[in-house]
Amino acid sequence: MSRDRAIAWWLLTIALMVLGMVAFGGLVRLTGSGLSITEWRPVTGTLPPLSSRAWEIEFGKYKASPQYQLENSHYSMAQFQFIYWMEYGHRLLGRSILLVLLLPLMYFKRQGWLDRKIWRWTVTLLALGALQGFVGWYMVKSGLVDVPQVSHFRLTAHLLMALATFSYALWHAIGLFWPPRTDLEATFKPLFRPVLIFSSALLIQIVLGGFLAGLKGGHLFSTFPLMAGKWGHPAVWVESPWWMNFLENPAMINFLHRSLAMLLTLSGFVMGLVFWARLGCVRLRRAMIVLLCVLALQVTLGILTLIHYVPTSLASLHQVNAFLLWAVCLFLLQQARIHSPHEAMLPGALTPSEAP
Repeated sequence: MSRDRAIAWWLLTIALMVLGMVAFGGLVRLTGSGLSITEWRPVTGTLPPLSSRAWEIEFGKYKASPQYQLENSHYSMAQFQFIYWMEYGHRLLGRSILLVLLLPLMYFKRQGWLDRKIWRWTVTLLALGALQGFVGWYMVKSGLVDVPQVSHFRLTAHLLMALATFSYALWHAIGLFWPPRTDLEATFKPLFRPVLIFSSALLIQIVLGGFLAGLKGGHLFSTFPLMAGKWGHPAVWVESPWWMNFLENPAMINFLHRSLAMLLTLSGFVMGLVFWARLGCVRLRRAMIVLLCVLALQVTLGILTLIHYVPTSLASLHQVNAFLLWAVCLFLLQQARIHSPHEAMLPGALTPSEAP
């Protein structure tokens, strides 16, 4: 295997593991397992309780938490162990990403591939991973004080850190799998800018999704597109001052999230119809089709999650599919940025020099 492909697979593996951690994290949140481990021990916490006495100690710590006292005082040891293993598995997966990040470096060194670029990527991913772990504990800590609910701001920060790590690894992996053609024109601006705008709106939508999850706003209105029979329910403007509705009001976040979803769906399909027949690169045309398919799946999952009162399976799939939609946007941005107008051209297709 060539140097670039080996490094690309390494980065792609890290991105996929981060995606797996996001999926697992969604299940942890939806099953109420995130507050079951009340301490952050990055090293000693690697091992789970290994004896009955150790389990009793961990259960005792959990009994002192607001979640147990206010919500789960009826829990048996078996029920506690279930939520503990969920959270433990989530943290263990995060630690395993560290190994996948560092162990291949020995192989790269043996092959003579350890240059400044790989070290820069490694250090950046390590920093992102460390910050992700810290933000994760900072989030959990907010639910261990008085109310057994984590701050939606900290939850969203944790989600965005995962997105940043995922994006950084995937962006460079894409660039290595499909490197730029330096001998030819390297941009296709008519596609790059619309996808950049679409991706920016998608990022806002992901932030709104984090807020909605943290505030449990998806449970408020189980109808679509209307909210309890109205386009704009009066509940969206109950906070004072008015701007607090955009930060703290779950009804407003629900309204914004569903409204932006409809706008993204419309703009995505318009962008696809406008550019698909005009793209000169087969790879870009296929990526645009994938974008529209994933977008259609995302809005379908969102609606089903809403009308079925946020079941764990659908909510988790909706979250993971948002990352997949983001990944397709990254691919289009990367490829549009490096697109060669003479690579895999289709008859009658629009090239950058012919674009309006």
